[in-house]
Amino acid sequence: MHAAILLIGGRSERFLDPTTPKQFQRLSGKRVFEYALDTFLKTEKFQQILLPCHPDWVESLTKELAYLKSKIFLFEGGSTRQESVYRSLKYLKDDTKKVVIHDGARPFINTKMIEDLLDALDDYEAAGTYIQATDTIGVSDGLEITSIPDRTTMLRGQTPQALKKDTLLTAHEIAKKQNITTATCDVQLALRLGTKVKIIQGHETNIKITTPLDMYISEHLLRRWVASIKKPHDFSGKTILLIGASGGIGQKIHQELLNEGAKVIPLSRTTSPFSIDLNQSSSVFKACQDLRVAFEELDGCIFCAGKLYKGSIESISFEEVEEMTRVNFTSLIPLLQNIPLKKGGLFILIGSSSYYRGRKEIGAYSATKAASINLIQSLAEERPDLDIQVFCPKRTDTPMRRKNFPLEDPQELARPLEVAQTILKELKSHLGKGEILNVF
Repeated sequence: MHAAILLIGGRSERFLDPTTPKQFQRLSGKRVFEYALDTFLKTEKFQQILLPCHPDWVESLTKELAYLKSKIFLFEGGSTRQESVYRSLKYLKDDTKKVVIHDGARPFINTKMIEDLLDALDDYEAAGTYIQATDTIGVSDGLEITSIPDRTTMLRGQTPQALKKDTLLTAHEIAKKQNITTATCDVQLALRLGTKVKIIQGHETNIKITTPLDMYISEHLLRRWVASIKKPHDFSGKTILLIGASGGIGQKIHQELLNEGAKVIPLSRTTSPFSIDLNQSSSVFKACQDLRVAFEELDGCIFCAGKLYKGSIESISFEEVEEMTRVNFTSLIPLLQNIPLKKGGLFILIGSSSYYRGRKEIGAYSATKAASINLIQSLAEERPDLDIQVFCPKRTDTPMRRKNFPLEDPQELARPLEVAQTILKELKSHLGKGEILNVF
């Protein structure tokens, strides 16, 4: 039997936000610690997940996480990391053999780390995740550098760490008797017993959020590249509204959803029995009303529509900017307010890689795409009852692209079918909350 301890009791003195410790900050729609919690839950390796928590947050998080009541146990942590782990030990079940400990301020843990740590405990009493130090390390007496060790022998420690339950208990009990109270990790205490520690490869992206700059970096790390298939998810029998299904990526997503056995409701200016003109607010409201009459609930909505007019800021017409704004951005608001999505339903925005930086002659288009993505990220925070995600394909060989960039080499563009297949494969294996996934 395995247990996980997710430490969310820190005070975050260095984060410069006195009201909300770093582990409870919102990162693309979810609290920072929830990314690690979701990973622990996804592994299905743990019979217990213990959350020693900052005392001021126990009550509110107990309510927020009530839907996970049978899977987690949240309680008041200690004033130090070491004390929080020690308080967790009394809740471990008698038949627990292996314990994984992780810092809730590290959101980018992955399942491979966890599995490698648990496997290591078959032969070792303790294991930790480490990465090679790349900077020169200076040892100081507080005023001067006293030595510079060989950096090839220096490793940077991360969490998660894993220890056999008996080793963890013994290490903490001895530390307590010796008045050691400020250990920065559990491997440190295990080493005092003469325990051999297995090295597990960590990852550069497994950063610890300590300052506001780390939050900024983490937002960008969430814009990860999608290129792999994980495990299947069944779309069979699901009713999916597809807006912008008549061409380009949307048309290919339509076909792929049908191949998966989904019931697809295509929605564009030319579809029937339901149609929509995103450039006309009255049409958007009517389409939503018709859908509510016809369908009590929808399992999901994928928004693929887009409008692009190419032109410099000096030359583009205001009418063209207004149309791009309505189609790419403002039409989303009445849609999100009125489409009949079921609780736990899916909302996917197909964005554009251009959202990240304004570029010559497509600045207005890029701005509308950035606005729509920010809107969906906000929705992820406001609607935790929905599964919300953004996919941003690279330049893709669509009719809209060819019309605006006729001289581009098609060989340098992504193919709509491959983009659609990658998006569907990712949706079958992973659902995030407000993540921006770049598709190449």
